[in-house]
Amino acid sequence: MQTTLFFIGGLIIWSFTEYFLHRFLGHEKNWSKVFKKEHFNHHKNNDQFTKVTHKIILALTVGVIFFGASFTFLPLYSAIGMSIGFVFGYAFYEGVHQGIHSKSKLVPKKLQVHHMEHHKKYPMANYGVITDKWDLVFRTKR
Repeated sequence: MQTTLFFIGGLIIWSFTEYFLHRFLGHEKNWSKVFKKEHFNHHKNNDQFTKVTHKIILALTVGVIFFGASFTFLPLYSAIGMSIGFVFGYAFYEGVHQGIHSKSKLVPKKLQVHHMEHHKKYPMANYGVITDKWDLVFRTKR
């Protein structure tokens, strides 16, 4: 039960991380130029995504770092649960994001509209991809 709660915690932490990375690294002026360039190319061409091999390497690297940080503060199984939740959240994000851009019927229409409005109407709003909850919290939902 406790590991499950930490798994859910990892999912929530991922959803916040996704919002934060997208908003600040992808759109704010004084942050990562590499991320911003990649993100700008994605906005310009909605079908362009980072190579899968780069995403896997990034996910494994971040997952190991996240586990190390979690294990510093949590018991082993809690850290494992939280880390798996975080990495699962990232994988879920990738699937949803690809699904939105390919107009998959598996992705709820609400998420598709939210994200495509970010691309087409409000590039400085609607940053969340797997949820719009952080946009509501930080008042960036349009």
